[in-house]
Amino acid sequence: MSAASAPSASAASLLHAERRSLAATLLLIGAVSLALPGASRWVGLWTILMLASVALRWMVARFSEPDGEIGAMRMVAALHLGDIMLWTALLVSTPSALGANGVAGAAAAGAVLLASISLRHYPAAHALLLAGWLVAATAVIATVAAAPLFLVGFPLWLLAVWWSGRPADVQPLPAAPASATATTATAAATAEPAPEAQAAQRADELYARLPGLVWNVDAHGRVTEVRGDAPWRWGLKIGAYERPHWAEAFDLEPDSRADVERAIARAIAGQSTFDVLNRRRTRLGALVALRSHFVPFANGEGTGESNASALVLDTIAAPHALIEVEQLRRSRQQYKALVDASASLIWACDEHFRISFASRRATREIYRAEPHQLIGRSLAKLLAEGVDQHAALRALAGLRAGESLRDVEMVHGALDGTRVVVALTAAPLRSRDGAFRGAVGTVTDLTIVKQRESRLAEALQVERTVLDAAGEAIAVVKGGKVLRCNEAFMRLLKAEPAHLARSNLAEYFERPEDWSDIAGAAEFARGEDRAAVKEVQIKRGARRDTESMWCQVTARMVAADEYVIVLVDIDQIRRRETDALHVAHHDELTGLPNRRMLATRAQPALAAAAGGRGICAVLALDLDGFKAINDRYGHRMGDVVLREIAHRLQRAVRPQDTVARRGGDEFAVLLPDVGTRVDAERVASRLLHAVGQPLILTGGREGWVSASIGIALAPQQGIDLERLLQVADAAMYHAKLRGKNRYEFPADTHEGPRAAASQ
Repeated sequence: MSAASAPSASAASLLHAERRSLAATLLLIGAVSLALPGASRWVGLWTILMLASVALRWMVARFSEPDGEIGAMRMVAALHLGDIMLWTALLVSTPSALGANGVAGAAAAGAVLLASISLRHYPAAHALLLAGWLVAATAVIATVAAAPLFLVGFPLWLLAVWWSGRPADVQPLPAAPASATATTATAAATAEPAPEAQAAQRADELYARLPGLVWNVDAHGRVTEVRGDAPWRWGLKIGAYERPHWAEAFDLEPDSRADVERAIARAIAGQSTFDVLNRRRTRLGALVALRSHFVPFANGEGTGESNASALVLDTIAAPHALIEVEQLRRSRQQYKALVDASASLIWACDEHFRISFASRRATREIYRAEPHQLIGRSLAKLLAEGVDQHAALRALAGLRAGESLRDVEMVHGALDGTRVVVALTAAPLRSRDGAFRGAVGTVTDLTIVKQRESRLAEALQVERTVLDAAGEAIAVVKGGKVLRCNEAFMRLLKAEPAHLARSNLAEYFERPEDWSDIAGAAEFARGEDRAAVKEVQIKRGARRDTESMWCQVTARMVAADEYVIVLVDIDQIRRRETDALHVAHHDELTGLPNRRMLATRAQPALAAAAGGRGICAVLALDLDGFKAINDRYGHRMGDVVLREIAHRLQRAVRPQDTVARRGGDEFAVLLPDVGTRVDAERVASRLLHAVGQPLILTGGREGWVSASIGIALAPQQGIDLERLLQVADAAMYHAKLRGKNRYEFPADTHEGPRAAASQ
């Protein structure tokens, strides 16, 4: 330390001794209070004043700062003088009847204590006064040596003197006389300062110019100097005069302690560190954020390693700097968390392809190792042995040449001996001069993907075999398009695979909306774990040459908008069913409906008539002159005539009317909702006219036939078809008897025009 710091060292020694004497002083005060319990109000007031003085001295000793110790020393001296006067007043004012001898012994011990403390640290001018008091107090002790309470006061006095007199860590330097000081200052002005003094002077000038809090740490980590305004507000809790270790001198937050320790070590080693953000707590518990700079510093007290130290400059951190640092810290934490959580290995390597970084999770999952086990290994060493890796080696060589790699497949060997198929993606790193400095990239484990692809290929092969072996046309439809199908499906539709792949399946339906109906039915049936079945017409062949056929479609939904369908050709079955149905309901010769079809169509018409919704007419028609043609020209010609007559009858009626052949040359006509009786007569007249047209017979000769018609009305003559046919037959025979080629109503109805000629 420099000479300028001598008063500070003396004051520090005084304050240090004062901290140690507080306990002994409290013991003496307690002894007096016990010796004079309830003696007088004066004793109580004296006790309160003494305790207040002790409290003030403790506060001064506790909160004094290194640069304010001189003033603190003066305050302690003033408090000691006040304490001496209080002890004297207690000695003089206490009557002997109350045990004054014992009190005097305690008071004398207290006076000796205070005098011994002050005498060791005060200047010589004050020492004479205190020495006189010490002599007087010793005399008092000698006169009351036989007092009982002195047996307690004297040991306390010995203990207090011994405790307060223990040497402090910082030895005090005696104050020089004023004349000596002036002489020294004059000599310093005329003589050349010593090298140590010059170094100390330069250090003081440096400390004075630096802002904030400046403190110095020696090679052993002890704080040797602290300069600044109110250092305790910067987190200092132990003064530099005690030469504490830096970690004990400052109340650093745990997360900041390691950063400061590294920066101090670097500065002592000769390397500077700037802008180290750290947090500390003041003596009052407030948290402050500081930006500290650590630079090497030679303190001028020696040479070699013992001369090395770290000079630390603390400044208040700006709020925006704190925000930026916190954001950077969070970004780093998030980035590290993302890297460590990635299933793909994130890696970096140097110019020799030695791995310098590897993410934790992927290293464990892919290589069954810890990251430190991969650090330093070459990328080429990761390639599995016994596998052709020429493509991988060429890719790594291309990476050195500046080519980026993307999803290059290769086989790596894990540390447990297993092999993994990976995809490597990498980008080269270049220095400013263009030299290859390493690479960064990712490694993705493809082992499971390759296994799944293999199993999928096998499953597809099995599926293809099953599909091709099946006799039915089977296809998988996704999004309305044929995803895959078998040969039978393509043969059934007469379509090429390429055309199927780019066309919607609905285009092959006669009614495109049928596919939507089938898909909807399959989706509904999926809830019941069954398939939907529907018969539709399918178009076969190219667009210019299509033909329709009936197919039974069985569709099962296997996923969202994905179906498996089976097509079965039922066209022949439907044709046979249609033919059988036609034969069952139509006349084989003429193609007209037979009696069964007539009965089927008559039911709704007669029901409507029975309900009062119009009139239904049933006509019975028999040909006149047909037997002669059939006998003369043969049955073949007769069949021709019957087919012609049937054709004429169908053209003469409305689309909703039915002309049926009852057998031979007899026909029946059903007229639903005919309107009125007159409307039925008009239809009958048209029928007579159509039948009466000439016929071309064999050899080009003309022939003629006519018809006799009987008309029955519903509901007038009944609502049963058989009943109405009987009534119409009776009317038809009546028409034959009356000359043929005419129509007749039953006898109980009003007669109107009947003959064909009257029409």
